Amino acid sequence: MMFFTECIIVAYSIILLGFISFFIKEEYASSVLSFSLNNYSQIMISGIIFSLSFLDNFNYISETNCFTKDYFSTFFQTVLTFTILYVIFASKQYISIRLSYQQEYELLIIIAFIGLLLVCFSSNLLIVYLAIELQSLIFYTLSAFQKNSEFSGEAGLKYFVLGSFSSGFLLFGFANIYLFTSAWSFESIQKITFLFGDQIPPFFWGLLLILTAFLFKQGAFPFHLWICDVYEGSPLSVTMFFVLIPKAVVFCLFVKIFFSVFGLYFTFWSSICLFCGFSSIIVGNVAALYQKKLKRLLAFSAVAHTGFILISLCCFSTFSVKAFSFYFLLYIIMNSVFFSIVIISFSKQNFLKYLINWSDTSKRNYLLILAFSIVLFSTAGIPPLAGFYSKLLVFFALIQQNFIILTILISIFSCVGCYFYIRLIKTFFFQNKNSTIWVLNKTKMPELLISTNTLFLVTFLAYPDIVLYLTDLVSFFL
Repeated sequence: MMFFTECIIVAYSIILLGFISFFIKEEYASSVLSFSLNNYSQIMISGIIFSLSFLDNFNYISETNCFTKDYFSTFFQTVLTFTILYVIFASKQYISIRLSYQQEYELLIIIAFIGLLLVCFSSNLLIVYLAIELQSLIFYTLSAFQKNSEFSGEAGLKYFVLGSFSSGFLLFGFANIYLFTSAWSFESIQKITFLFGDQIPPFFWGLLLILTAFLFKQGAFPFHLWICDVYEGSPLSVTMFFVLIPKAVVFCLFVKIFFSVFGLYFTFWSSICLFCGFSSIIVGNVAALYQKKLKRLLAFSAVAHTGFILISLCCFSTFSVKAFSFYFLLYIIMNSVFFSIVIISFSKQNFLKYLINWSDTSKRNYLLILAFSIVLFSTAGIPPLAGFYSKLLVFFALIQQNFIILTILISIFSCVGCYFYIRLIKTFFFQNKNSTIWVLNKTKMPELLISTNTLFLVTFLAYPDIVLYLTDLVSFFL
């Protein structure tokens, strides 16, 4: 009963696939899918509540030692579930207007969600690889889903080729570890690592290959170049999905493997992550200064945020896990508002692709652009918004480990990164452009989501206790 949510979602997706295959006519399939998705959200939420009712009996390990359910995994399961629901509700009108195969798109999202949940709860290297490949195949399909766009096809092809390389690195790394440990489960590998102590383990190269694969999937420097093309070529709803969801699962798995299983070798992997994280902040903030397209600006911004998350994990402490959990939660909230605003400002023919297209948009919808500006200020880390507090926790984690010079350098490059956010706000309010195209879809659900999340960003510092208590709980039970 511990995996009630996952079992229900798997059964539901199989039934939905059967309905779509049976109802060949598109109008029937769409009606069945619409009915299914309305109940799908209720099933996901009720499943989460049902799973959280077992909090007194957590740290559950399956009999085959392949799955583990604890507070840390459940935290990411909850975040993942509500983020998926957010993406579905916020992009519902966009999907109905811009995508041809709506029912297949929604089904792919559900199947990807199954793979993502399996990754969260996996405690076996073989299950981890199979779950990652399940969700990766769906991602390749989604990135190339807009068949009438050659940019979407290019994005899908690049994602598939480079993703195959990273999957190969991951598989070789797992095979190297199994060669020397003869074990697949995290618990068994952790016990074997204690035998080597502080010595260099024979599976050193396997550990390096796994780390390389994770850095690619996170989009960290120097494996970040694919992000720009994939984000720009994918449909807008798919880009929103890629920005919010896959990173959460990859970082969850990263913490479980490198903190719990290979914690003895943190001096090795943390030094690599520290270099990649700091380089990601530099490259992301500097490259974003020269971008003229909105999606590419967001891609380099995501690279910089990935650097912050990696650096918070390099400190290898309970407080660093707290800083990581809090930063990632704020990252999801801020980017969800960002994309919700972009999604409702499109039409079937027009999309505000370039930054210059957003010129003087404050005169057309002042409240929406004001919310957009608040999100950009929060993402830049301007006090007293919530984004400032998330970066402050990362700085505290670095100072606790005596990385004083690194903290100063990161704060300097963060100030550099503030420029391109403020430049976009300047475009909203102070740059006149007669050729601006502005279409606003009057949809109640995205506007409700935008207002709720923006209110949270503004009022967080007045009531921070609930979120901080949650992140304390996650870091304590890791």
